[in-house]
Amino acid sequence: MLNLEKLGLYITTFVKERFLDGNSLKEDILDHLTKLKHFDFDIYSNLYMANHLNFPSKEDIQETFKDFPCPKVISCVDYIYYRKQVQCHIYSYPFLMNIYEQITNNFSRRILSICSHSVIM
Repeated sequence: MLNLEKLGLYITTFVKERFLDGNSLKEDILDHLTKLKHFDFDIYSNLYMANHLNFPSKEDIQETFKDFPCPKVISCVDYIYYRKQVQCHIYSYPFLMNIYEQITNNFSRRILSICSHSVIM
């Protein structure tokens, strides 16, 4: 896989310590795939509220993408109190998946209007 030039990644995961963010994508993927030219992704990380008291904000997550090779990355952080979870959704834009899943009220209205033909709630 070291010669991989294009990668599409879709992940939903529960994490113990921290959300998947720009730093983890750089350290765990991009630093190892030096020939990668195109990277599309849609990633949901979920943390249980009982495990943490302090969660990163949308702005904190977005800051981890400041030196990221993708042209635009969008992030959302949502508190889902009835499930006692915090969800972080990051994705590359333009979004190339056929549907959006697990979106909430924090999801960008601008993106919804541009891609309304592919949205499923």
